[in-house]
Amino acid sequence: MVHRPPIGRVIREARLALGYTQAKLASLCDITPQYLSLLELGEVNVSFDTLLSISAALDQPLSSMIEKAETLHAGSQVSESTAKSHERTRSKTARAVIKRAKKL
Repeated sequence: MVHRPPIGRVIREARLALGYTQAKLASLCDITPQYLSLLELGEVNVSFDTLLSISAALDQPLSSMIEKAETLHAGSQVSESTAKSHERTRSKTARAVIKRAKKL
């Protein structure tokens, strides 16, 4: 599964910090509020031009927004890796318990 960096989350946090509604930011960027909602949820891809427009409306450098998204993405990858590791450990433990129980 391909995971997109959570740029939508970064956009949402910046929008809320400015007190903007989705409708206001969408209007400033010439996109629909529905599209912005899907973007914030990570449900749609976004063009470079739209990202530039959003970053300008939020008065945030695009590079800073992308860096924040990459940091969030890296954190989620670590979490997924940790979860998989814990699942493998639980499976091994369960097999060991079953093996011992069969010997009783």
